[in-house]
This record gives sequence, C-alpha cells and structure tokens, in this order.
Amino acid sequence: MKDVFKRIIIIALFLFLICGTIYIANKKINEKDEDVSNINVQNTTVVENKIEEPKKDYEELDNIKARTISNLNLREEPNETSNIILTIPEGDILELQIKYDSGWYKVNYNQNNGYVSGEYIKVLTEEEISEITVDRTYENTYAVVSVNDSLNIRQRANKEASALTHVKSGSILKVYEKMQNNWYKVEGNTIEGYVSGEYIKILTDEEYKAYSSDTNNLLNPSENIIATYTSTSTYNKNSRYNMHLAADYQNGVVIAPGESYSHLKVVHPEGVENIYVDSTIFVGNGKTAQASGGGICQTSSTTYAAIASAEEKGIKTGLNVTAQAPHSGKVNYVPRKYEATVSSGSQDFCFRNCNDYSIKIVTSYNYNTLTVTIYKV
Repeated sequence: MKDVFKRIIIIALFLFLICGTIYIANKKINEKDEDVSNINVQNTTVVENKIEEPKKDYEELDNIKARTISNLNLREEPNETSNIILTIPEGDILELQIKYDSGWYKVNYNQNNGYVSGEYIKVLTEEEISEITVDRTYENTYAVVSVNDSLNIRQRANKEASALTHVKSGSILKVYEKMQNNWYKVEGNTIEGYVSGEYIKILTDEEYKAYSSDTNNLLNPSENIIATYTSTSTYNKNSRYNMHLAADYQNGVVIAPGESYSHLKVVHPEGVENIYVDSTIFVGNGKTAQASGGGICQTSSTTYAAIASAEEKGIKTGLNVTAQAPHSGKVNYVPRKYEATVSSGSQDFCFRNCNDYSIKIVTSYNYNTLTVTIYKV
C-alpha cells in the first residue's frame, strides 16, 4: 500500500515538473514575440517619421481673372523658352487656373489653355470682375439717355475709364449687354462702350417706336417750321457713322432767298479731307458694293422727304427741287418716292429757295434715326 502511494506521488511530481517546464518555455516565447513586435513598431515609427509630404509648388485657383497689361505670349509650358501658342492683345481678359511659385500661371484664353508670366498681367478684384462679367444679353433693344446735359460712353464699365465719346440727353443707344455691376454695353455715335444703368432707361418696343416714328409735322407757325421728316435705317455701323457725319455737316446750314442748295457741296465740302468710311452703296442695276460714304444718302433722302411730304400735305414750302433721283435699288429708311441718291461726280440732290426769307436746316440723330427739320429764319 505504501509502495502504491509513493508511486502516485512520484508520478504527480513528474507531471508537475513537465507542466512547469512547458509553461516557462511558452512564456519566454511570448515575451520574445512581444519584444520583436515592439521592435517592429518602433522601426515602423522611425521609418514613418522619415517620410515627408512633397511640397506643392502651385496653387489651384477658382473664378479668378486677370487683365493683360501688354501684348502677352501664351505658351505651351510655364517658361519663356516654350513654344508660343498665340499672342494675347493688351487689355484682354484671362481666366486663371493655376498659380506656380515661379510666378507663372496656367490660364484659359478664348478656349485656349496655356501658360503666361505673371509679370504681364493684373489680377482683378471681385469688383473688377463684376465689371467684365455679363449678367444679361440683349437683341434689338434700345435705351434713352436720361441726364441733365450729356453722358460719356466709356471704354470699360466703370466711371474711371476713359471716355470714348459722349451723347446728349434724350439720345437713343443700342443695348448689347448688362454687366453684373449694373453698367451696360451700348452703341452711341457708332461707338461701342459702356454707360452706367443709372443714366439710361431701357425702352419697350412701343416706346422705341414712339421715339423713332415718323414725326413729319405740318407747318408750325409758332416755331417757323416749314417741313420735317424722320427716317430710320437698319444698316450697319459704318453707314451710321457716315450718316452722323453728313448730318453734322448739314446741321445749321442757311440758304438765303434765291440761293440754291447742293447736298454734295454741304456734306463733302471742297478742301476738307474725306473722312467717310467704306460702307454699302448702290452701283447700278440694284447691285451693291463697298465704297467710301455709304450712308450719306440717308441725309439727302430725309431732306427731300421733308420737302416732298410737306408739299403733299398742301404746305407751300417755297423750295424748288432741281436735282433728285432714286437709287438703283430700294433703301429701307424712306419710301421709294422720297429717295434722293447722291454720288460724287454723277448725281446730286439740289433745291432752290424761292421764298423771300432765308431757311435753315437743322438735323438731329439718335443711333440709326435721323430727323431733318427746315425752319423759316
């Protein structure tokens, strides 16, 4: 019995020793694994600390615009030796896309992407961007000038910009665009530019027709009006320019009793340089061509229309027309019966003042509308 008990104790001690040995071995293995893991973590941390983000040498831009301050080359790459795509004129607008630390920009110009040097551009402020951003476009729209004296049409949509021309109060302007800053792109005196919306009134179709309608008054004794006629043309800018210039020459001309009037001598005086521009003229058989002075005939025809329409209404103007002929093709500013073409060296419009008093021709125009009024003086 004692021997059995001893054997059980010996076997138990033996198993205890084996289990203890296994436990110690596993613990050492686990501790080693943890040490290795810690080493790996530390090494990883060290490696990660050594990795740095690459420094960006550019900045992406959004809704930023600039104006060129000189003629500027748009290049394929951001350096001055790169190939030139095209040359951008001074004063044109660019859309900036990327700014580089080198001072160059990636830009878009008229659907062309490329690079320009920042040395030759001026980045625009939000206010300046509003001056060049179109808020609305117009077709066949007109406005009347509403100021005490006259209104400047400026090169850009701000009051500091250079004045290109000026128009009188009551003048009619063709309207093309409204900018975000409430300035309008218009045409006046055949010049395109910008005016503040504060000084114009956009006209409805009915209001514009009222301004440009035929106002051919009967004789008005209180104002000594003998005859008047208003014509409206739909021709191009060059024709309007020539019409305005000829009307300026004609305005204020006085014809004494017994004297004759020659339209060509008045609107193209001898010794004065020809400053009319090329526009559409009739050259015979209804055919047209481009030549200097197209548009002058609106002034001669409107003058003849004033005289002829007054006579038709029973008004004795005392003005005897001695030279008048229609065009070889139909014009759009007076009825066919009132046409009076003029052409240097071939056809003039003339009349004689048969009254015992002088008469005075007064002209005024609004965009494409011309009024000729003949007064007794």
